[in-house]
Amino acid sequence: MLVIILFSVCCSLAVSVEESCQPRALGMEDGTIQDDQLTASSRHISGYRDYNPWEARLKNGDGYWRPHEDTLDMLQDSWIQVDLLETVIITGLELQGSGRRDRWITELQVQTKNTETTWTSIMDSTGNRIFEANTEDHGIVAIVFPQPISARYLRIIPTECENMCGLRFEVMGCLLVDECVEGTDTCDINAECHDQDDGYECACKPGFMGNGLQCEDIDECTSSPCMNDGTCEDGQFSYSCRCAPGYTGDTCQTGSIDE
Repeated sequence: MLVIILFSVCCSLAVSVEESCQPRALGMEDGTIQDDQLTASSRHISGYRDYNPWEARLKNGDGYWRPHEDTLDMLQDSWIQVDLLETVIITGLELQGSGRRDRWITELQVQTKNTETTWTSIMDSTGNRIFEANTEDHGIVAIVFPQPISARYLRIIPTECENMCGLRFEVMGCLLVDECVEGTDTCDINAECHDQDDGYECACKPGFMGNGLQCEDIDECTSSPCMNDGTCEDGQFSYSCRCAPGYTGDTCQTGSIDE
């Protein structure tokens, strides 16, 4: 009597894209980030121009963002914000002052969030929420976060400025991709790839065991399931018992002949 019994064993391993992220500019300078993706708590308005948030692009000629609040006591309510439209990996910032007016931010805070979450402050390697920024208005200062951050929104909050606040900046990081669709995952051929916000997960298919990166066929005969000298035959996802004469049943457990 030939009987097939199915088994399902599935193990998985999450693979993060943060470790393989090669940071690049996400689009402030080249315009990939559109004007309507940039908002601010306020903008300074002078007699001949407005210092709008979309002018806060790195190396933007004479343009820069300047909040209406010009005193340190009022800076706690000032911010400029980027909506990246989707969750990306953010690794840091490049910062620049006004370029010509001797105005720059010397210290700032950075916050990030996703659509359904609250703002989270980024800390440096010592646990401090305050990052040192520029020391003059022309040079570019890079801030690298201790850990890459998965977020859609980024907010810069100036906490101290030289003369008046002036900011141009670039967001550094990586776009998220669906490695499962693009075929760039490292899952075993006998594993299923599941896309995640911060990477992907490899899970062995039923009948296989492993961590998802390596999956081996399960030998269901290892446990010797066939009784009374029955012969076990391993199959994909299953085993079968070929019973010795005089025995029947799924595992040859029943004697059919009274000797």
